[in-house]
Amino acid sequence: MKVIFFNPTIKPFFKPMTGPLGLLSIASYLNSNGHDAQVFDRYYRKEKVSDYLDREKPDMIGVSVITNRFMIDALYISKLAKQRNITVIWGGPMATQIPEVILEDENVDYVSLGEGEITWLEIADAFDRNEPFSDICSLAYIENGQFVKTPERPFADLSQFPPLDWSLVDPTKYFQPYYGCNNMLYLYASKGCVGNCTFCYNAQFHHSKHRSRSYQQLADEISLLMDKYGMDGINFADDLMFCNSKQIEEFCNCLLDRDIHIVWGGNLRVGIVKDQAVFELMYKAGCRWLLIGVETGSKHIQSVISKRIPFELIERTFKMSSDAHIISIAPFMVGLPGETEDDLRDTVAVAKRLCSTICAFNYFTPIPGTVVYDKLVEEGKYTPPKDLKGYSKMFFAEHLIYNSSEVPNKDLKAIYRFFQFRALTFNDSFNVAGEKRMFKKIFVNAIKSITKHGFLNFIQSGFFGFLTLADTFLVFLHPKLRKKYGLYL
Repeated sequence: MKVIFFNPTIKPFFKPMTGPLGLLSIASYLNSNGHDAQVFDRYYRKEKVSDYLDREKPDMIGVSVITNRFMIDALYISKLAKQRNITVIWGGPMATQIPEVILEDENVDYVSLGEGEITWLEIADAFDRNEPFSDICSLAYIENGQFVKTPERPFADLSQFPPLDWSLVDPTKYFQPYYGCNNMLYLYASKGCVGNCTFCYNAQFHHSKHRSRSYQQLADEISLLMDKYGMDGINFADDLMFCNSKQIEEFCNCLLDRDIHIVWGGNLRVGIVKDQAVFELMYKAGCRWLLIGVETGSKHIQSVISKRIPFELIERTFKMSSDAHIISIAPFMVGLPGETEDDLRDTVAVAKRLCSTICAFNYFTPIPGTVVYDKLVEEGKYTPPKDLKGYSKMFFAEHLIYNSSEVPNKDLKAIYRFFQFRALTFNDSFNVAGEKRMFKKIFVNAIKSITKHGFLNFIQSGFFGFLTLADTFLVFLHPKLRKKYGLYL
C-alpha cells in the first residue's frame, strides 16, 4: 500500500516547535514492513498538495491533527484527497478526543485512535489483502449512518519499532537555536506520563502509562543526527521523559559511555529526582534545561487538578536543579475551575519563590475527554463547539477564551502578562557558552523563519507577533492589579 502522511500547517505561519515525530514513527514502521509511506510537511514543502497527490497517486492519506489549530488545513488537504477518491484517515491527540465530530465531515473516512503505528500497519495489510477494516482495533468510522468505534488496542512495546527514518524529511529544517546550542532538534525517548492530572489529555490517550524506547537505539539515532546533519542539541518532546531515577541513570550513562557530547532537556515530574547526585549526573551527561510541571501554587487548586505535590518538595526540586546549573522551566495555569483571588496570590508567590526558573504561564482551556472538561460540561458551565469549524477557532493556552475561575478576566490577563514579561527578561545566571539572553536568539530565528514564507505571510505573522509582544507590556497599565497580586520584578 502507498500512503502519504500530511502534517498540516497553521496560518499565519510560525516555525513549528517540533517536527512530525508521530508521522515519522508510523511511516518508518510501515516502510520497514514492506509498504510505501511518505511524509509531506506543509510547513516546508512548497509543492501544491493537489499536484503532489496527482503525481504520487497514493492509495490513502493520513492527516495528523495534534490540536484544533491544525483543523482548517487538515480539512483542506482531506477535501483535495476525496476529490480524487483517496481514502482519508485522521489521527493524533485531538482526533482521538472528538472522533464523532470529525466523522460528521464527509471528507474524513476513518479516525485512528491513540498511537498509530500498529493500527496503520494493520490498515495497510488489510488494504493489500482487500479485507475490511472492521477487525482493526482503535479505529472509528461511520457505517450505515451509525458511529462505530472498534475495541481499544493494548499499548505497544516501543522496542518493536525501528529507529525513525529521518530521510523522510529534512532534519535541518527543524533546527532551532536554544540554550547552549544552535541546531536543536526535538526527538522522543518515551510515550505517556504516570500522572493523572484532570486537565490533561494523558489519562485518556495514554491511560497514565509511561513507556520508554531503547536508550541504545536512541543513542544510535542521536549519533546519526549529529554526524550526518550537525544536530547539537535535543529537546525531548515526551510528556514525561523519565518516570524514575533508574531510567535517568541508564540514559545518562548510555550517553557518557558512548562519549556522546550534546546538550539536551525535557519534561520532568516533581518527586522523580530525590537526590542532588542525580541532577549532577544529568548535567554531566549534557542536561541543561528541564520543564518541571507545577501548574498552581494553591493547595485548593491542586485538589481540583489532582496534582497534590507538597510545595516544599516542589521548591526543593527546583533548588536542586539550580544547584546543578540546570535551568528549570515551571509551567503554570490561571483560570482554573473555582480559582479565587487568594489562590492566584498563592500561585504568584510560589512562582516568584522558585529558584533559577522561567515561569511559563498559560490560560486554562478545557480539553475534550479530560475529567475537568467532562465535569464542566455536565454542570452546564461549558458548552463545547458544535462542529469542526467551531473547534478550529479555539485557541488553547495563549489566549483567554474561557474563564472558569471566580476572578475577572483582567486579573488573569495581568498575571499572564507579568510572567510573559518576566520570561522575556530572563537572564542566564549560569552563562553557558557566553549566552546571556536565550530568548533573543529565539526571537531572531523566528523572524528569519517567517520571512521565508512570502511577503503577505510576513506581514500577517509579523503583525500577529507584534500584537502578542505589545500585549505583554499592558501589565504596566494596571498598577492596582500589580499591587493586588505582587506583580513586581
